[in-house]
Amino acid sequence: MRDLDETDLEILQLLMSNARRPYSDIADIVGLSAPAVSDRVARLQEMGIINRFTLDVDGSQLRKGIPCC
Repeated sequence: MRDLDETDLEILQLLMSNARRPYSDIADIVGLSAPAVSDRVARLQEMGIINRFTLDVDGSQLRKGIPCC
């Protein structure tokens, strides 16, 4: 297994703060191309470091009568 470098860690940090952040935005921040970021994210998934991208819903913010869970 390959060790994570500083760029991998920065990508993880950015995704943890906003999992929907576009790869192009991440690429601008870390100094890579969007396809390179995509490749790194795919590798992190293959390594089992990223398991899934999730949605955290605050049910109290929804209108009453709309099931969410």
